[in-house]
Amino acid sequence: MTRFRKSPLAAAAISLVTLTLSAAPALAVTYNWGSGNFVPGTTAPHPLLAPDLLNINGASSKIFSGVAFTNNSLVNWQGGAIFLGGGASVVNNGLWDAQGDDTMAATTGSGSFTNNGTLRKSSGTGATTIASGVGFTNNGSIDAQIGTLRLGGGPMAFNAGSVFTGAGTVEVTSAATFGG
Repeated sequence: MTRFRKSPLAAAAISLVTLTLSAAPALAVTYNWGSGNFVPGTTAPHPLLAPDLLNINGASSKIFSGVAFTNNSLVNWQGGAIFLGGGASVVNNGLWDAQGDDTMAATTGSGSFTNNGTLRKSSGTGATTIASGVGFTNNGSIDAQIGTLRLGGGPMAFNAGSVFTGAGTVEVTSAATFGG
């Protein structure tokens, strides 16, 4: 008769390895618009997403004509008049920073500017103006840090959630609706 001997099993070692993958932080892309018509996807993406930024600079006029643009990041309005026309729609969900004494006005038809984020005047001791013909709707913050932020577009609505801050002056120079 053959005998079998039981052999002890070697203890098995089990180890778990945790692997964590993280994406590298997104690099910001800076778009510079110095003159001419805004072309979505060429001048800057529509919508502009964080961390990207759009610098509107130079003394030449810039025109939003019949286009839509949404800012979900940062726009630095550093110089030059901005004209909205042909039903153009600008929506600010991020920070729109007026860094000078410039004007946004309507041309050939109307346009609209809706602020759901922060509209800030951070530079220039004179006035930054949103002039007649630009429909202005505010659902966010208006921050006049210096000078005067003159809102004289039309029609104008300041909805519930509108906040006014800063050491500068905010002037509402045309008929407006205040809600909330």
